[in-house]
Amino acid sequence: GIWIAIILLILVVTDASSFVCYITRFTEESFATLIAVIFIKKAIENVAQIARNRPYIESPCVCMPLFESADFNDSQAYSFSRLTAAEMEDTLAVYNVTGEGDKCMFNMTTDNVTEMMYGFTTAGCNYTPNAFFMSINLFIGTFLISMYLKKFKDYSFFPSIVRSYISDFAVITAILLMVLVDVGFGIDTPKLVVPDKFSPTWSERGWIIDPLGKNPWWSIIVAPIPALLGSILIFMDQHITAVIVNRKENKMRKGGG
Repeated sequence: GIWIAIILLILVVTDASSFVCYITRFTEESFATLIAVIFIKKAIENVAQIARNRPYIESPCVCMPLFESADFNDSQAYSFSRLTAAEMEDTLAVYNVTGEGDKCMFNMTTDNVTEMMYGFTTAGCNYTPNAFFMSINLFIGTFLISMYLKKFKDYSFFPSIVRSYISDFAVITAILLMVLVDVGFGIDTPKLVVPDKFSPTWSERGWIIDPLGKNPWWSIIVAPIPALLGSILIFMDQHITAVIVNRKENKMRKGGG
């Protein structure tokens, strides 16, 4: 992050933005297509993820251990408990892998020896038969309403200024309407998780951290290479977007002031 900030500052000082004039229409269209494909692909993946995390077909609810074991028995994994927030922080070193379920623990007994096992809950623990289908309806509804309202400025209803406002706020209006629909049906669809307090994600870490952390000293010398790639991405994203927005056919006008 520090190296990216330094490289971007150098680009600003050297007036590197002047090279935007060499960006062709082909580059603009290619970039716009790439961004559109990425967002569409991500949206479809997120909806498909709901079918895995909140399945509509009932399945066993067990706590699967982090690592496979020859002594693992499903019957012992049915009796488990989900980790509390404090327990999650105490087991950060144990959970060095990612999983799709909730963090859990259970006692596994092998040869009269009881051992605490940590793992993730299976998808069957979040069995919600209507969540996936409701999410599809919300997904399609938001898209159709926003597309319809976006074209509202070309219709003959209401004065032009009202149609313009409806068109400008088409997306947020569609989102608000679908949120009301979701709340009205009361189905347990996935929601955005928001922390209840403003604090670092880990209680043992303060607001000021060591820039190096546990990384070796030579990482400072190597870091400019990926930082250069990140800087190029930010530079191209910002300037190509500005060029696309400010096309003549968009008829953009600078406001007063």
